[in-house]
Amino acid sequence: MASNRRILNAIQLFIPIQIFIGYCFCVSGFLVNFIQLLSKIIIWPFHKQLYRRINYYLGTLLWSQLTFIYTWWADSDVTVFVDPKDLEYLKHEYALNLVNHRYEIDWLVGLVTAQKLGILGGSKIVGKSSLSLIPIVGWSWYFTESIFLRRVWESDKRILEHDIQQLISGYPDNYNFNFLMACEGTRFTEKKRSESMKYAKEKNLPELKYHILPRTRGFTLILQGAKGKIPGVYNFMLAFTKDSASPKFRTLLKGRRCNAQLYVKRIPVSEIPYEDEKKCGQWLQELFQEKDRIYDHFVQNDTFDGLGLPKVTLNRTYYDILIECFWLVIIGVPSLKWFLQFLLVSTWFAKMMFVLVIILGYKSMMGKYSLTKRRHSHQSKLLHTQQETTFLFNKIEQTNTTIRLKHRTNTLFRPLAASTPYNIEQSNSFNDGSPHSMMRHQRFVLTPPVYCSTPKQTRRQIPNNNSQGRSTSLTLKQKIFLEQNPSVPIISQRRLQFTPNSQSFVRYSNDDSKRKNIKNIKIWLL
Repeated sequence: MASNRRILNAIQLFIPIQIFIGYCFCVSGFLVNFIQLLSKIIIWPFHKQLYRRINYYLGTLLWSQLTFIYTWWADSDVTVFVDPKDLEYLKHEYALNLVNHRYEIDWLVGLVTAQKLGILGGSKIVGKSSLSLIPIVGWSWYFTESIFLRRVWESDKRILEHDIQQLISGYPDNYNFNFLMACEGTRFTEKKRSESMKYAKEKNLPELKYHILPRTRGFTLILQGAKGKIPGVYNFMLAFTKDSASPKFRTLLKGRRCNAQLYVKRIPVSEIPYEDEKKCGQWLQELFQEKDRIYDHFVQNDTFDGLGLPKVTLNRTYYDILIECFWLVIIGVPSLKWFLQFLLVSTWFAKMMFVLVIILGYKSMMGKYSLTKRRHSHQSKLLHTQQETTFLFNKIEQTNTTIRLKHRTNTLFRPLAASTPYNIEQSNSFNDGSPHSMMRHQRFVLTPPVYCSTPKQTRRQIPNNNSQGRSTSLTLKQKIFLEQNPSVPIISQRRLQFTPNSQSFVRYSNDDSKRKNIKNIKIWLL
């Protein structure tokens, strides 16, 4: 079994396989979008219930390909802590699910949970209007009547009142929908949390450690527009365990396993004072304080167990793998046949141009993806612990415990090598900011730090007792350091790879005065 799994992982890491899966998803997605567009033009004006039935299944055909990636391709799982009665309610009623928005794939975990419960076709979101412009996924959300807000209260108020009333008044019998709503309005970052807490202090609101202050008016207006026809609000709390791979879609596509835990608790709408906007806003603030305590429990224990809800295992269903096979047969097989014919008939120039276009397209897609996530994700930020050291441009602040480096290629950091091997303590990039939730891998560097003298990173050791290969003008501290540590090589401005199997690099400054002797350090590769 282990050898079979290694073979499968090698196949999953093969880029042409990833491109082929992405190609099938894109073609099938555009086909589904086209059918949804036709149904919007032809059926919607005359029979809204029929339109919603059709799009219920069209949405399932699309979303199942994504749940297949999570559940079957990456062999990932979702453990749910929930009262079984609440789970039955969720299957058979209109629901508003309030989620914490910390991860890149939290919406995907919501789809996976809905798929296992058999309510995938009715999954919708409340999100910003720019999401509706995303090809395939965003367009499908639009056609399945998700609610998109412009973050301008006057227009958003009209949108919420109109959309929720229209949806509830004409939804077909025996069909249910569930809205995924992040009241924070954006994905969590430490910077956004700090800004949010400044506002909280001004308004005398309690501080939150793991959340941003919720936006209350949209939530209140949805419940007011529903007029009691949404009987339950669900508190969804998502977290990933320490043994989980980084919760990113690219990680899943590479076949790496993510282990998610979901805390779900139903709150009857009758217990929410939604008719009074001020009281409803206060209720939501208190709910987020509770969400903060729940997440803190997970940080301390790496599980939601112990919060009074039983652990429920949601069995996998075969619908998503059957749907994926259906699309691979319908789209993948004819495409492979055409591709082989192209290779046999076309000229060498055409073949080279085709390969070049594929490579450039893949690199462009991955580059834009990485840049977007680096800008908007909390995963690119420095993590915060009680004892930390942060490199700030040319200033080095050091404690006795941890040295932390920002994962950038343009920073000006320049420590000297240590006389003892480095202890590399590598954290998951989805880290939420607490030491408990970090995956730690203690290991020694297999090769000592070396001086990289050429752009090709040709590595060579610097003689210890002369100035060959480095500046002859040494400060007094540097001379004392070299006398006390004659065997220590010096790291240059070139990029140094700390471990042979690590993909994290740090660029160092050219300024010799910034060199610093750091012994027995731990470096965070973010």
